[in-house]
Amino acid sequence: MGAFGVSFLLFDSHYSHRLVLALGVAGSAAFVSFICSAFYAFSHRSIHEISPDVQSPVEQAPRPSRLAPHSEERLAAAMAYDLEGSGRSGLLAVIRWSEYERVAAFDTPAADRFLTAFSDRLTSIVAKDRPLAITAPNSFMIWLSGEEARIASELRGIKYALSADLETFDGVLAPQIEITGAFCPRDAKTPEGLLARARLTPLLFEDKNGKFLCSDSRPAAQLAENFAIEQHLRRAIEQNELELHYQPVIDMQRRRLAGAEALLRWNSRELGPISPGRFIPVMEKIGLADHLGAWVLNEACREAARWKTMKLEEIKVAVNISHKQIANPMFSQAIASVIRRSGANPDMLELELTESAATHDIERTKIFFDQMASMGVNIAIDDFGTGYSSLSYLKQLRFNKLKIDREFVTDVDTRSDSQAICSSLIALARGLGIEVLAEGAETAEEVKYLVNSGCYLFQGYYFSKPLPAQAFRKFASDGEWLGQEKTLTECGEMEKKSA
Repeated sequence: MGAFGVSFLLFDSHYSHRLVLALGVAGSAAFVSFICSAFYAFSHRSIHEISPDVQSPVEQAPRPSRLAPHSEERLAAAMAYDLEGSGRSGLLAVIRWSEYERVAAFDTPAADRFLTAFSDRLTSIVAKDRPLAITAPNSFMIWLSGEEARIASELRGIKYALSADLETFDGVLAPQIEITGAFCPRDAKTPEGLLARARLTPLLFEDKNGKFLCSDSRPAAQLAENFAIEQHLRRAIEQNELELHYQPVIDMQRRRLAGAEALLRWNSRELGPISPGRFIPVMEKIGLADHLGAWVLNEACREAARWKTMKLEEIKVAVNISHKQIANPMFSQAIASVIRRSGANPDMLELELTESAATHDIERTKIFFDQMASMGVNIAIDDFGTGYSSLSYLKQLRFNKLKIDREFVTDVDTRSDSQAICSSLIALARGLGIEVLAEGAETAEEVKYLVNSGCYLFQGYYFSKPLPAQAFRKFASDGEWLGQEKTLTECGEMEKKSA
C-alpha cells in the first residue's frame, strides 16, 4: 500500500528533543525502534512536507478540524483499500486530549495553541503510511494495521510520546491522553463499522502482557443504547421525565407506617421507562450524580412537607447519597437550605449511604454525620454486611439505623447462614442503641422469623412495591398495609411466647 496521511498542522521543532526521552525508558526493542524511526522521520521532514499551506502556530492557530476537511472520509477510503481482499487485521484507534474543553472554558486561545502543539506532535510521530484523521477539535483517529504485537508496540510508543509536557508561550501542560478503539475483525469488519464502534468503545487499557484490550466488550448495539441513554438523561430534568417513587417502611412493633425510601424513576419520552439498574450507572459515569442527587433531595423534602400537612410528620423519607456528595464541604449547608425551603421538619429526613461509602473517607464522614446530628437529620447505613469495613471505623460514626441487606433477608427462615448473620447484626444494632431494618422482605415467613429475632422495621414487596407520590399518600392515609393483619397477629403471638 502506498503512503497515505492527512497532514494538517505545523510541527514546532522545539519539541523534537523531547522524543529522545523515550529512548532511555522504553520497555522493548520494538518500542525503541518505533521511537527512533518516528524521530528520524520527523527530523527529515520539512515544514512544507508536513503542511505547505499552514502558517506557524504562533502566527495563526485555527482549530485543527478546519484544516482537514473530509479527513474522516479519506481515512475510511484508506482503510477500505488496506482491507480489501487482504483479510488483514488492525486497530482503529481514537486518541483524545481529554482536557481541551476544560482549558478552553477559561482561555480558548491558549487551549487552541496547546492543541496545535499536541496535533503537531501526533503528526510527527505517526508513520507516514499510517492513515490519520481529525474527527473533532481534540480527537484524532489512526488506522494501525498489521500484527497485534506490532500494533501494541506502536500504540504504546505513541501514547508515551504524546504524554510528555506540552509547552507554548502560555506555559507548560502535562496532557491527559484517552485512547479508545475498535479491532478488526473482532469488533467490525468494514471501515464504516469500525468508525462507529471506535466512538462508542470505552477506554483501551494495557494488560500485564503488554496487550491493549478494550475495557468493555459489549456488543455495539448495547453501547449505542447506552449512548442514547446518556443523551436523553442529560435532558430528563428539563423535560420533567423524572419522578420519585416511595417504598413504605413498616414498624411491626408499633404497627404503624414508619416512613419510605425515595427511589428515582425515569420514564423517557423517546426511550420509554428505563430501569434504575440501566440509567444510574450511566448517570454516575457522565458526572450527573450530583445534579440529579440535588434534584432528588429537593423533591423528597417537598414531598415530606406535604406529609406534614396531612398530619403524617412522624414518618421519615429516606434519600440515598454518595461519598462524593459527602466530600463536598458545602453539602451540609445545601441540605439545611433544602429543608428550610421545603418546610419539612429536619427529623423527617433520613440520609442513606452504603457501608463502603460511609468508610470511604472516615474523617470526612464523621464530620458530616456530626453536622447532620446537630441539625436533627437521621442517618442510615444501607446494605450493611455486604462490605468489609472494620467495626472500629463504624463505631466512630453517629448514625441512627442499620439496614440489613436483602441478600441476608431472602429465605432467612430456612437458611442457617443468613440466620446467623441477621442475629449478629440485630445484636450489633441493639448494642449500639440504634434501629435495625430488614430490606427486601417478600414473604410472611421471613417477616415472622425476623420479628421473633428482634427486628421490627421492614421494607419490601411483602408490604408494598415502590409507589408514585400520590399513591403513597393514599397508602399512608388509608392504612392499606394493615391488610397483612394475619401476619401481624401471628407475629404478636410469637413475641408473647418468646417473652
